[in-house]
Amino acid sequence: MWDCITGADLLSQWLGELVSGSVEAESSFVVDHGDGYRCRSTVTAWDEPSRLGFTWHFPDEPASKVALELQESGGTTDLRLSHSALGNLTGSYRDGWCVHLSYLEAAALGTPLPPSMFWRLHETVAQLSTR
Repeated sequence: MWDCITGADLLSQWLGELVSGSVEAESSFVVDHGDGYRCRSTVTAWDEPSRLGFTWHFPDEPASKVALELQESGGTTDLRLSHSALGNLTGSYRDGWCVHLSYLEAAALGTPLPPSMFWRLHETVAQLSTR
């Protein structure tokens, strides 16, 4: 699972296209989430293969922090994601992370979802979460 989260090829299957840098200890990287909408990040925690932390900064948002914790047991991996310092943006990220994690699961299983489905799936998750 660690390679899915940090490897450039698999990262593009669940989070966005890695356009510069790399996801590794003490590094910075930029991910394009489509149409040139880029998030700049710096790795703040690296404990392979169980913990990754990084800053998260889009040009039109305050900087925030993402942490991924992985725990492997019996051939499965539990993943815990936290995204902090979002202020009033917390609600807007809920549905997006659900979709990104669905894409991560598909990438980990070797059956990546088409990027063109992202916003349709996002809309479905948003509708389900308001019920």
